[in-house]
Amino acid sequence: MESPVHQGENPRPTTPSPWHSYITSRLQSSAADSSLDSTHSVHRLQWLQDLMPEAEAKFKHYEGAFFGKVKDELMNARDYPGTVVGVAFAASFLLLRGPRKFLLRHTLGRFQSEEARFIRAEKNVKELNLSVDLFKKDGNKLLERADLAEKEMRDGHAELV
Repeated sequence: MESPVHQGENPRPTTPSPWHSYITSRLQSSAADSSLDSTHSVHRLQWLQDLMPEAEAKFKHYEGAFFGKVKDELMNARDYPGTVVGVAFAASFLLLRGPRKFLLRHTLGRFQSEEARFIRAEKNVKELNLSVDLFKKDGNKLLERADLAEKEMRDGHAELV
């Protein structure tokens, strides 16, 4: 196919269109922005590189202080093994669930009146009775459903035969 442009005619107009000038200006501004961003990132990188030796020195200082304190406490623990065993035993009673329950039941439980113990026991009995009743009802429902399923199975088998 031949182009509709005749010989001697310029296919491009000599005056730029408005969108052409807009795109050109946007490209120039984005190039300027990217150069500003790159210089900004270079400054930020330089700032981080200047900050690293100071941060490393602080880290080493705090690391040395932490491990020095741990080492001193381990030396104290080695010098006083009885205290360490006592603290570990007390911590186990307070931190582990089973020993903590045992301790609370046998110490704070002794300070309760008989009436408070009786009320708590009655409440526990009521909760257990409710639980047993729910299990009985669920069991009866399951038995009824099993009977209905068995009946439907027999009816289906009778229809097939």
